[in-house]
Amino acid sequence: MAQTRMKCEPPRKHSTTEKKSVAEPASFRKFLVILIMHLCKKVLLINTVAKLGIYLCGASVVSLFTDLVPVPKSYFSEKKNFFNTFFVKLGWGWTISLLLPFVYYTSSTYCCGQKTLVRQHMARLGIATFFWYSCTTIFNWVENVTGMCTSAEMEHDRKNLCIEAGYEWIGFDASGHTFLLMYSLLVISEEVKCISGWSKIADAIKTEEEHPTRLTAEQLTTLKFLYGCNTPKIKGLIVCLTLLQILWEVMFFATVIYFHNMPQKLIAAAFASAVWLFTYQTWYRIEKIWPLPPGKGLIRYMVPP
Repeated sequence: MAQTRMKCEPPRKHSTTEKKSVAEPASFRKFLVILIMHLCKKVLLINTVAKLGIYLCGASVVSLFTDLVPVPKSYFSEKKNFFNTFFVKLGWGWTISLLLPFVYYTSSTYCCGQKTLVRQHMARLGIATFFWYSCTTIFNWVENVTGMCTSAEMEHDRKNLCIEAGYEWIGFDASGHTFLLMYSLLVISEEVKCISGWSKIADAIKTEEEHPTRLTAEQLTTLKFLYGCNTPKIKGLIVCLTLLQILWEVMFFATVIYFHNMPQKLIAAAFASAVWLFTYQTWYRIEKIWPLPPGKGLIRYMVPP
C-alpha cells in the first residue's frame, strides 16, 4: 500500500518558468481527455434496452433478409479473417480481461476499499462466465444429439470423429458467436453504468468533509485516496471498453449477415437476452441478495445515463 501511495502523490513543484512552459500543453491534454471521455460515454451509456432491441432486430429481421437475398462477399464473410480469428474466437477472454480490472477499480472506489463489498461486485463476472460456459455447452450438446454425419459409416456417429474423418456434421447449430457477442455487449453495457456521474464522487467527498453523514473518517480518507489513484486507470479502461464494444458490434452484424441461418441466430440471441434479463434486470435488483448491482456502494453518486 505504501508503494501505491507513493505513485499517487502529486508531482513535485516546478519553478515559475517551468509552469509557464508546460501550462498550455497541460490544458490541451486535459481538454483532449475530457473530449475522449465524453465520446466514450456517449457510446457506452446508450440505453441497454435500446441496444437489445437493435440486436434482436438484427438477429431476426436482418437474418431473415440475408437468408432470402444473397449478400455480396466481403472481408468479414471469410471465417479466417483477422478479427474473427484473433478476437471473436477468444471473445469472452477479451471481454472478461477488460471487465475484471474495470469492476475492481470502480467498485473498490465507491465501496471505499471494503473487500466484502468489492467481492460482491466481482462475483457478477464469475456468474456471467458461468452462464457463458453453460449456454455454449448446451449449444454444442444440442448440435451433437440432433446431428448426423454425411458419412454412412457407424464409426463416424460423433461430431469430432465425423469432422476428423473429413466429413460434415449436420445438426441444429445455434450460433455460438451470436450468443457470445450479444451477451458480451449486454454485460459491458450493464457494467459500465457505474461511470455515469463518476465526477460527482469529488462532490460527495467535499460534502462529507464539510458535513460527515455517510462515511467514517477512515472511509473518507480511503475514498479520497482510491478516487485519485483509480480514476486515471478507469479512464484508460473506458477507452478500451469503448473500442471493444464497437468491434463486438461490427462482428455481431457480420455474423448476422454472413453466418448461420435465422433460427440458429435467433435462438442464440434469445438465450443472451434471457440470461441478461434474469441476472441484471431481476436477480441483482433484489435487495439484500448477493451480489450487488453495478454502482451500489457506500456513497451515492450515479445519475441516470
